Amino acid sequence: MTKDNNGPESASEKDDLLRIYSDRWPAFAGNYEFDLVLETLGTRVTRKARAEYTFTPEWEYFDLRKQAPFVGWPGSMIRMFVQSVPDRDDRDVPSWVRMRDIIENGILPEEFWDALDDALDQRCKAEDAERRIQAAGRKMPTGRKKRKAQ
Repeated sequence: MTKDNNGPESASEKDDLLRIYSDRWPAFAGNYEFDLVLETLGTRVTRKARAEYTFTPEWEYFDLRKQAPFVGWPGSMIRMFVQSVPDRDDRDVPSWVRMRDIIENGILPEEFWDALDDALDQRCKAEDAERRIQAAGRKMPTGRKKRKAQ
């Protein structure tokens, strides 16, 4: 790291470190399941779908690694899957199939992505609230020392 007159690191170096940290340890990760409805040639089917995501929000969150509130470098990564349904005579079990072309080629409308982003944001805010409650429960009340049982 280089030092300049503004502090121990330049602003771009701080941004680089923040981005590297958030890429390596995203704020949230999980799976979000929903129904995917497809209609083709008058036939309508509903399949289970799943978004596997990593998400670092723009807002302050409780960082599990740092055990403190933190604002990371915002970003997300989503991989989409749809669950197959075996034929009636097939003995195979359903499997998750990666959806690539549909999501990479702009086939799904912007409204879909906005709704998914909103759902993930709500889920992560709820998880963040739970993290903060758990962290507060681990801290000892200030001004009191724990006594040994006698």
